[in-house]
Amino acid sequence: MQYQFPAKLADLKIAVIYDRVNSRGGAEQILKQIKKLLPQAELVTSVYDPVGAPWAKSWSVNAVVNNSFLASKHRWLGWLMPWIFESVELEKYDLVISVTSEAAKGVITKPEQLHLCYLLTPTRYLWSHRNFYLQQIPNFIRWLAKPIFKYLQTWDYLLAQRPDKIIAISNLVARRCLKYYGRQSDKVIYPPLVSLPVSQEPRYKPTQPFFFTWGRLVAYKRFDLLIKAACQGKFNLVIAGDGPLAGRLRQLANQLDPQGRLIKFVGWIDQASLAWYLQNAQAAVFPQVEDFGLVVLEAMSQGCPVIVNKSSGAAEIARPNIDGLFFEDQKTATIRQIMSLASQVRWHKLDIKRQASQYAEVAWQKQFIKFVESEWQKHRKGMR
Repeated sequence: MQYQFPAKLADLKIAVIYDRVNSRGGAEQILKQIKKLLPQAELVTSVYDPVGAPWAKSWSVNAVVNNSFLASKHRWLGWLMPWIFESVELEKYDLVISVTSEAAKGVITKPEQLHLCYLLTPTRYLWSHRNFYLQQIPNFIRWLAKPIFKYLQTWDYLLAQRPDKIIAISNLVARRCLKYYGRQSDKVIYPPLVSLPVSQEPRYKPTQPFFFTWGRLVAYKRFDLLIKAACQGKFNLVIAGDGPLAGRLRQLANQLDPQGRLIKFVGWIDQASLAWYLQNAQAAVFPQVEDFGLVVLEAMSQGCPVIVNKSSGAAEIARPNIDGLFFEDQKTATIRQIMSLASQVRWHKLDIKRQASQYAEVAWQKQFIKFVESEWQKHRKGMR
C-alpha cells in the first residue's frame, strides 16, 4: 500500500539533495520512500558512484563529481563540501528537499523556492562526535585538524540557517539542532520502517545461539566494543556489513578469537538473509549512539529484541524490558553484562513486532506528505 501524493503538488519540479551517493545505509530507505512519492524528483549530490550505490539507479542523478575514484575517497573532499553544494544550480526547481547529515543543507535557493531539510543529524564529526573523530587522527597532525574543524563548524552553522524548514528524524536530533545550530526543528518525523521480505537461510547459518549486529563498519558505531564484549562473555556474534574499518575489526577479532569460534563476519547480506538472522538471533546489539537507527526498527519488526544505547534516538521508540534492554555507557563490561541478561529473558516476539508496526512506511508517507503540502501552501500564499 502506498499513500498517494496530492495532485496539486504533482506538477512541481523537485530536487532531492543528498550529501553523497556512493554507499548503502539507513538514509537510503528515506530516499527510496521519497522516490515512491515523488517519481518526478531528481537526485542532486556531491559525488556519485553507481557501483557503490546501486539503489540510486532508479533516479536521475545530477552529481557535481561523477568520478568513481573520488567518490570512494569522499573524505578527501570534506573540507570542500560547503563550496561544492553552494555551486549546485537549482534555478529550475520549485521545491528543494535536502536529506542530510552534512553539507547538503547548504544549497542556495531563491525566495520563490521552498527548501525543506530532513535533518539526519547535525554534522557528526563537527559537533556531537567531534572529540571522538579527532582522536582517530594521528597525534602529529591533530594540531592542524583542530583549527580546520573550527573553521568548518563556522561554515556548518551558516549552512544550517539556509533551509526554510527543518524536519528532524528524532527528538535527539531536534535537541542537537537547537544546541548546535540555534534552530528549533519544525517537525519530528521518525524514518520509515520498510518491510523485510520472507526470510531465507543465509550462506552462514550459526549452529549455536548467537547475537547479531549489522551496518556500516565505521568508527562511531563501536563494533570494537561489541567484539570485545562477545569474546569476554564467550557469546557467538554475527556481524553483517562492510566499511572502512572492516580490516581493523577483523584483525581485532582474530586477536581475541584466534580460532574463529565466536566472531563471524558475513559481509553485506540481502534482505531475506537479514530477516533470517533477526528471526533467529537472541538479540540484535547496537553499542553506538545513533541519531535514530532504522536497524533497530528492522530488528523489532522481526520480533528480535534489541540491545540499545539509552542515548540513541531509537530508544525513543523501543520500550525498555519489553522490546529489549537499554544501557547507558559505552564500556565493554556493560555491554557484556547486558548481553548476558538478554540471553536469559523470555521475549514476547509478537509484542515487539506490534510496537515496530506503528512506524510502517504508510504512516511515514502520510506524515511527510501532510507536512510538505502544508508548508508548500503557506509558502505560496506568502509569495502572493
